[in-house]
Amino acid sequence: MLKIFYAPKVGSVAAGLVTPMMALLISVVGGATVAKAESVAGLWRGSGFVNPSEGQRERVRCRVVYTRQSGQRYQLTARCATASANIDQVGEVRRTGRDRLSGSFYNADFNVRGRIQIRLNGNRQAVTLISDAGSGRLTLFKR
Repeated sequence: MLKIFYAPKVGSVAAGLVTPMMALLISVVGGATVAKAESVAGLWRGSGFVNPSEGQRERVRCRVVYTRQSGQRYQLTARCATASANIDQVGEVRRTGRDRLSGSFYNADFNVRGRIQIRLNGNRQAVTLISDAGSGRLTLFKR
């Protein structure tokens, strides 16, 4: 289950369009090499783009913390920001291969559900988000 807390920036016109995509972005796929399960846990930061179904592509910056729950499952807490919105949310992903994780997210404020796919390559994650509200891609690095 995901909980999302939304705080639009003052004067934001695009916040209503970008917010569902930001929620989608927080939980996501990309790059290739084997990474140990332990390497997923911790703080990751990076950036990318969101592509709302309605609206313009927008750059996004994210900070994500993964905490191992059990076996190959991880809880995530994320904060992302665009020029028009800040979004806090939590989610869950599970390892589906040596260098891959996948999961789902839900944004209660906008009733948006989507899928997240992650590909690990050492200290790099390529994340892909997909929902009916749009899509997003970002690259995160472990700090």
